[in-house]
Amino acid sequence: MKREVKNFSVQVVGTDVIVEVETDRLKPYKYRIWADERHKDIFLIEKHLSDGFFMAKTTRSKIEIRDYAERSYVFFTLPNSIGPNQYSAEILP
Repeated sequence: MKREVKNFSVQVVGTDVIVEVETDRLKPYKYRIWADERHKDIFLIEKHLSDGFFMAKTTRSKIEIRDYAERSYVFFTLPNSIGPNQYSAEILP
């Protein structure tokens, strides 16, 4: 389901990127993302996600977030990308 971004935080912490996204959903999305073969640089991951959430918030574009916890993946469909981007991640409480 596509949602409008109300607020977000994307930070590099050690070797991970911590992402929190608030939408119209009651519970915010929270993930710990790490580098993998697909996305090797955590600073590029942070930049792509920050830019995408910022663009979505300022233009009121909707985003889609899907996670696949069994395989430790999260998929973000953001306005600064064509199609979803897959990242290695875990859901945070």
